Amino acid sequence: MPRCSDPQCGRWRPERPVLGLSQGFRLNGSWYCSRECLDAAARLTLGGTQFPVSPATGLPPLRLGVLLRHQRAIDGEQLQAALDEQRMSGLKLGAQLRSLGMASGESVLKALAVQNGVSYLSSLDLNRVRGGCPLPVATVRALGLVPFDFDPFERRVSVAITAPLSRAAVRAMATLTQWTVEPFLVDDAVWSVALASYRPVESPDGQPWSAAVSSVRQLADHVAALAVDGQPVTMRHAAFDSRTWVRLESGRETRDVVVTPDGGIPWPVQPTAH
Repeated sequence: MPRCSDPQCGRWRPERPVLGLSQGFRLNGSWYCSRECLDAAARLTLGGTQFPVSPATGLPPLRLGVLLRHQRAIDGEQLQAALDEQRMSGLKLGAQLRSLGMASGESVLKALAVQNGVSYLSSLDLNRVRGGCPLPVATVRALGLVPFDFDPFERRVSVAITAPLSRAAVRAMATLTQWTVEPFLVDDAVWSVALASYRPVESPDGQPWSAAVSSVRQLADHVAALAVDGQPVTMRHAAFDSRTWVRLESGRETRDVVVTPDGGIPWPVQPTAH
């Protein structure tokens, strides 16, 4: 007759169901006697979450203007003129150059891809983002990564992303899905259209499920919903950009829950032009 796994509780689990008494919850292989103990377990699991930062490299990335000059997309006079205008407008350098007609969108995108160390796409066939990947729309929106060309057998997926590239989001996707994730930088407008067009693959159980919450207590509500009737639940998580992506799995379904502390915005806003 095992005890509740909450070290502050220790209540015995009854050997047989008792009418009118909760049979508790099973999370990550442990039994908890009540919602209070379940909440404490979820809080303890996420309490030590560390939000990853990009690893330091030997040299800082080259500035966008330097890369554009190296690519001969602009010259020194054009760069200085754009920098002068930028002080007044507050635009990103790439957007400023484009607004002045000094650089094409593709040349800016190519330089940003070099700066971030990834490949880029100047366009994206929207059929490639529809009905191929099982990730829910809300999860995709939270991560800011739009999947395309998903290969379930090789467990490999390409994702469209905007600059500045969120390596933490890429790592979170790779960690929780065990996929090889290859990011491709795209223009902000292409990303927005791709996100609006994204549809997950249909499954026999309907559309994949996801939600956004602002507290561990709300996360525990989802755990409890899956753990009814003694159903065991597995909870895994990965942190990215001040949020935590939690994947809850039981015999009945899988749920993605994005936990945003302090009532922050769970989904990213429209990307800022570069």
